[in-house]
Amino acid sequence: MPMELSSSDEALRQETLRRYDILHTPPEGFFDKIVQMAASVFQVPISLVTLVDDDTQWFKARVGLDICGTDRSVSFCDHAIRQPDVMVVDDALKDPRFRDNPLVTGAPFIRFYAGAPIVAPNGSALGSLCIIDTKPRPRPSEQELDLLQQMANLVMQQLETRVLESVKRGAIELARTTPDAVVVIGTQREVMFWNRSAERILGRARETIVGRSFEQIFPAIQGEKLQAALEGSRDAPFEGFVILPDGSSRAIEFTAAPWNDHGRPYVGFMIRDITDRKKARASLEAALALAEASKREVEDSRRFLDAVIENLPSVVLAKDEASRYILANSAAETFLGVPRSAILGKTPEELFPAWRAQYILAEDARILGLQEGRILEEEYRHATPTGERVLKTKKLAIRSTDGQANRILALGEDITEERATAARIAYMAHHDPLTSLANRVAFNERLASALRMAPESGDFAVLYLDLDDFKSVNDTLGPRIGDAVLTACARRLRAAIPEDAFLARFGGDEFAILLIGDDPDTNARDLADALHRALAEPFDIDGSPVTLGTSIGIAVALRHAATAEELLRCADIALYEAKRTGRGTLCFFDPDLDQVTRDRHALGKDLREALARQQFELHYQPVYAAVPRQLIGYEALLRWRHPDRGMISPAEFIPIAEETGLIHLLGEWVLHTACQEAATWPQDLQVAVNLSPAQFKREGLVKLVQTCLEQSGLTPARLELEITESVLLDETLANFSILKQFQSLGVKIALDDFGVGYSSLSYLRSFPFDKLKIDRSFVTEMPSSKQAAAIVRAITTLGHSLGMITTAEGVETQEQLDALRQERCDLIQGYLYGRPLPAEQLVHKGGQGA
Repeated sequence: MPMELSSSDEALRQETLRRYDILHTPPEGFFDKIVQMAASVFQVPISLVTLVDDDTQWFKARVGLDICGTDRSVSFCDHAIRQPDVMVVDDALKDPRFRDNPLVTGAPFIRFYAGAPIVAPNGSALGSLCIIDTKPRPRPSEQELDLLQQMANLVMQQLETRVLESVKRGAIELARTTPDAVVVIGTQREVMFWNRSAERILGRARETIVGRSFEQIFPAIQGEKLQAALEGSRDAPFEGFVILPDGSSRAIEFTAAPWNDHGRPYVGFMIRDITDRKKARASLEAALALAEASKREVEDSRRFLDAVIENLPSVVLAKDEASRYILANSAAETFLGVPRSAILGKTPEELFPAWRAQYILAEDARILGLQEGRILEEEYRHATPTGERVLKTKKLAIRSTDGQANRILALGEDITEERATAARIAYMAHHDPLTSLANRVAFNERLASALRMAPESGDFAVLYLDLDDFKSVNDTLGPRIGDAVLTACARRLRAAIPEDAFLARFGGDEFAILLIGDDPDTNARDLADALHRALAEPFDIDGSPVTLGTSIGIAVALRHAATAEELLRCADIALYEAKRTGRGTLCFFDPDLDQVTRDRHALGKDLREALARQQFELHYQPVYAAVPRQLIGYEALLRWRHPDRGMISPAEFIPIAEETGLIHLLGEWVLHTACQEAATWPQDLQVAVNLSPAQFKREGLVKLVQTCLEQSGLTPARLELEITESVLLDETLANFSILKQFQSLGVKIALDDFGVGYSSLSYLRSFPFDKLKIDRSFVTEMPSSKQAAAIVRAITTLGHSLGMITTAEGVETQEQLDALRQERCDLIQGYLYGRPLPAEQLVHKGGQGA
């Protein structure tokens, strides 16, 4: 239980703290290593060594926090020093002592805290060693709490050692400068130390004495006295005399102080007047006592660090320069599945097959040759009795005092489960959760690959399928029956296609097939007939017969199109014609059908004049916090009010703008306008602007954003730039550099349509996005699809673990909102909360929206 500090106890505590002379001193390696070790061992972002004076808590060492201290009135440490054991706060927002604390409600947003008191020998708690997380955590185990307290005790021991080291330095300086002569004798009775006072008192320069026999200098000293001293005798002081170079003699008193260091005897002599005897003896013995105390502290520290390494969850291995294993902790033993006794002292040739041993030896040689401070990172797979494990390692060379690399240290993390999770997420991102067929992303990748090989392998066909009357079945019988019908259709389609064909579900009742082979027209027609037959037989769903047909559009590469997008568009046009002319039919693409192409040409011509004629406008869709409902900001959505065709969707004109290069002028207008209008909103509201991949291909994008911010007066933190994965597929390094420059301005970066890209996870490792926007296709299917819900859950969990906000777009129903709240999605955007509106129609109310 917390203890109240009386005024006398607090005064004693403050006096004790001042005695250690530690407040407001520069950083010191030992304390920095302690907080780094604590952060690593307990896997927290923040670790501190705090010291509490009259009205301030001051951080002697810190990890994960930029400030040097806080007022004592808001410090957790002030509570920790009032109880005898480790203070744990599982969730600060639920603790009445801290839930209103500015360090909880504001930066650094403390949620979890564990602080072990740093207790001086007199019982006064000077501060604490604490670990902090920005999210709630379960209470640590007693073993973990004990380890944290041991580390706090080590901090106290180091404070004691600092005092001892200070005294030790003073003692050594005293030996050099004391007015008494100080002489040290080695094992061969040779003089090893001769201070300036010895030169003055005994009349002989140091360089003429050191290395000579002590008895040659002091022949009057009885041999047995010296021998007894060398053997460790501490007899009473004895007198002698010395003949000075000028022939005069001086009566002096010798006080012998023998000691033994690793079996080697030494004797120190204080040579002084009788009146100075006590002072000289105390000085020598004090120096010896300090040396012994320092030695014990070093041994204690070493034992503690050994215990920490042994109990680390990470694999720790060390080798000497001959690649012989000299250290392996418990985690290494567990990972390798081999007892330590079979590892230590062995070389790779003795432990692994020849091919593996040669690889390891070559790698060790490479590590020993790395520049100082360089770290080699790699992953490797290791077969164990329980299966294959994946280890991510960091290796570096340890150098001796002469700078030579003579040790190799390897730290490893078992990432087997992480890899398995990534594989599951990647699978879900490339497969339809309902039918387990490939999805649109996977189909586009396969189609792009086929197009690259088409000049050598020949033409091929794409079949675009749509189930006739499926909507009425779904509306009449319900989504459960509809899903069962789609699953059954997928099974029949899979059974009907050739083995080398590629089948995918695009969503809803749309499917696509990639058909490779000679004579694509005949093959496609034959396959279309087979598909019609496969789907003609009624489906028996829970005893209810369901009859469906299918319309099929066919396009042939490279005859009809040479890009994936155009080929699918041609197949879609053919599908539309098949449905228009009579369902249950097939239709090959014909250029005469391509009225869309003519429309696009006309639209492109109008697009060139639209900016000058001010036909573009921005509408803003509100973005709300999921819980509690609160307006966060808006996403700027571009609209084209065509004088003849009315409002045109960006999906129609943005691709044309990208093809013609007008996207740069259009994008510049959008940025300027969005920043100018957002600057008039309340200061707590943000604006999100979409960037086209084409904008990244022209220099000056960063300067454009900076200029828009400066001219509008909008603070950078209120601007969010949304990009899609396609930005990262081309010129990856250059585009990452641009994104980092945005963040250096203070602008936030969001990754749009997350979850549908083939390598989204790899981008999260390469760039710290501020926000992930969950693709609307997953949101739409969440209430009815466990697989879609699982993908959303995986994305929100991943985002939270990386400190990224997650936003769900396309939220249209209360059922979808409830499901997203259950999965802890942070922000909500969609028609349920508000449709896009012009800036002048916005109502900035947290509970009402726009």
